[in-house]
Amino acid sequence: MNRPKRRRAMMSVVLTVGGVAQLGACNTPLAREFRTVAGQGIQSGVTTIANSVLDGIFAIVSPDATTNDSQ
Repeated sequence: MNRPKRRRAMMSVVLTVGGVAQLGACNTPLAREFRTVAGQGIQSGVTTIANSVLDGIFAIVSPDATTNDSQ
């Protein structure tokens, strides 16, 4: 494995393990309250973005038949 690939693989492992460790360590009442309050907003935002991406894909795949492109 060459050096850049090894470095990327190591950074991926470090970031993954570090993220899991931080999630497990944040078990204070304030952290739980933040997750409770922010979770709904984050879920709503991610859902909106995903729906917009899917709408865009469907618009590209099956364009509206009402447009008149013939000249």
